[in-house]
Amino acid sequence: TEANFAVSMLLRRHAENDVGVHPIDLRRGRLRVVARATEMLTLSTGKNVAPAPIEDAFAASDLVEQCLVVGDEQKFVSALIVPNPAGV
Repeated sequence: TEANFAVSMLLRRHAENDVGVHPIDLRRGRLRVVARATEMLTLSTGKNVAPAPIEDAFAASDLVEQCLVVGDEQKFVSALIVPNPAGV
């Protein structure tokens, strides 16, 4: 599906530097983040960004079930957001 392709592209571009991903779950069509590589992202511009406060702000919403911020060695950060079906 388009959503699976988008997640795949996001992971290919960002996640190898930012997070640990369980490869068996990817083969089953699921994504499970098992660890963050670092608690600070360093953008290609040299700016340091702490992803946890951004993720926590999104997660505080009833509309969001999960949020993952990535962007190490990129010009900007991106977020993978899983909506909360009960809140939407």
